[in-house]
Formats: sequence, C-alpha cells, structure tokens
Amino acid sequence: MNAPKLRFKEFNDEWSTENLSKVVTFSKGNSLSKSDLDESGPYPCILYGELYTKYHEVIRKVFSKTNHNSGNVVKSKYGDILIPASGETPIDISTASCLLLDNVLLGGDINILSPKNCDGRFISYVISNNKRKSIARVAQGHSIVHLYSENLKKIKLDIPSLKEQNKIADMLELLDKKIELQIKKIEALKLFKKGLISKLLNEYDYEIMKIKDVLKFEQPTKYIVNSDDYINDSKAIPVLTANKAFILGYCNENNFYDKGDSIIFDDFTMDMKYTNFNYKVKSSAIKVLTAKGNNDLRFLYELLLSLNLKSEEHKRHYISIVQELDVKIPSIEVQKSISSKLELVDNKILFEEKFLNNLTKLKKGFMQSMFV
Repeated sequence: MNAPKLRFKEFNDEWSTENLSKVVTFSKGNSLSKSDLDESGPYPCILYGELYTKYHEVIRKVFSKTNHNSGNVVKSKYGDILIPASGETPIDISTASCLLLDNVLLGGDINILSPKNCDGRFISYVISNNKRKSIARVAQGHSIVHLYSENLKKIKLDIPSLKEQNKIADMLELLDKKIELQIKKIEALKLFKKGLISKLLNEYDYEIMKIKDVLKFEQPTKYIVNSDDYINDSKAIPVLTANKAFILGYCNENNFYDKGDSIIFDDFTMDMKYTNFNYKVKSSAIKVLTAKGNNDLRFLYELLLSLNLKSEEHKRHYISIVQELDVKIPSIEVQKSISSKLELVDNKILFEEKFLNNLTKLKKGFMQSMFV
C-alpha cells in the first residue's frame, strides 16, 4: 500500500502518486531586484535569493519592502508556493516556501506554483525535505544554476487527501513555530551574556591593562596534525579548529597539547574556543593562549569574546593588533566570580541548544515517517 509508516489514526486511504504539474499551475515572478528594495516602501516583496537565506517552508511574515509597484510586477495569491529559479548550487535552490499572504510582490527568478485543491504548505514541506535531491538533479548550469518549470513539472509527489495534507501541515508548522521560538530564546540568552560581562565589570574596581599583559601565546607548530585522515574514535586525540566546527576529527598522533586549559585563537578569522582537554590542531594560523600571572583564563576568554573581534582582511591579527588592545582587569577574586556567573548562563544556553537539537531531530523524524 502506498502510505507512510506514521499516520494520524483517522486516515487509512492510499496515497496517490502525481506529477507536480497535476497539483499546481506554474508562473514566474518579474521585475524586482535588490536595487528596488526600500525599507520605507509601502509594498511587501520577496526576492529569489531571500527564499534560501531568510525563509523556510511556510511564510507568514515578509521582511522586505519596495516602492516599485508598476509595470509587470507579479503579486502573490494566498497559498502560492515559491521556488528559486536560479542560485549558486543546485541544493540551495531546491527549496520551497508556501506564502500565506496575498498581494506580496514577487521578484524575477522565482518559480510560482499555485496549488490546485491541495495544501501549499504540505507541498512545500515535501519539496524542501523529501524531494530536495530529486529537484537538485534537474537543475541546470554550473557557475549559476537554474530551475525551469518544465523540469519541475515532471517531479513526482506522493499525496494524501486534502484533509490529511492539512493535518500534517498543521502539525509541522506548529513544530516549526516551536523551533523558531527556541532559536530566538537562544539568541536572547547570548545577547544577555554579551552585555553581562560589561555590567559586572562596572560593579568592581579594575585596572586598564593590555591583553599581552594578561595572556601569553604559543605558536602551534609542534601540535599540528600530520594527516587529515582522521579516525572515528572519540577516545583518541581530537583535532581542533577555532571556528564553528571546533572538533574536526580524531587521531592517534603524539606531540599533542597537554598543558591544561587554553584558548585556541585563529590568527586570521579571530575565532576562538576554550579548551580543557588534550588536543592537536589543524592549522598553523592558531595561537595557543594561556593566562599570565595570577589571572583566571576563563574570565580572560569571556573578556576576549566580549570585544566582538571581527576580521576585515586576510592577515594575522594577534601580535600586531589583538594583544595591544586595552582591557579592564579586576582582581582575581572578581575574575573568578564573573566567570562563575557567566558559566551559569553558558550552561543555560547549552541546555536550550540541546533542546533545539532535539526539536530539529523530531522534525526530521516526522519528515521521514509521515511522508512516502
């Protein structure tokens, strides 16, 4: 029987398999480009690039506005499904968003799919998750790839009754709202933490010192991994980078860093991570930072983070710029007190991020079990 493994108990009919052309009609956006955007404009609008950078499967709020509302401008109808018609990679543009607003101006390079007696949200969820690879395969081009309606029309979808579509889409949209609220909660906690260290510093006496007076650096040469043929063994020595990836893999090589807590600092990007375990590093661009004298390294790490260091050009920053910066240094007792307060916030952020990860896994599981 053509039906998913997981269903609401009131449904037991078989799902039908249809070409996309049987369930939607196709048209395209027109005219609008980035130069037409105006925050003070009266008309809401969507450009094709925003579909894979700002929006997800369901759109109930539009971010951009324009003054341009003449000529052949195309306006949305409630329930339209929007798919980018061009982009940099096939997988980027193989995404759909169901727009639940009328009269939004739709820019050029947007495929508009208007549902025929089906729930646009359901179609959008199917395309953006279960059919993404199938759609990526029909994209054409190299440096710039394109999705043409003639190719999209041939994509096959498995579809239940309208009532079952509605119920599935309602449940997934509710879960998406929960995910969105969780993301905002985490962002608010991170913003709170950024302001907290400045507030706490102003409550105590401090001395203005340069970073080089409280942190010493070590070049990473002897800790650089010899091979990027990593092993899958979390009990081995982790290989680190200072950017978001952090742990790149594991190795069994010797000459690893084993001197206790440290900060790994990317000299080019100015990304940094706090470490309290043995490790190897991937790049010679890393500086290994440790505390000088009677200073708390965790506090100094939080202090560095609060500076919001940003790289504007591809060059080394630590020796010439970063270590010469002035910072507020309180007593060691105050440093430890501030560190413990910030650690409480970190633990809360970690807890909320784990909950977000569980919500994301739950959605992925539903997408695998509730669709054919």
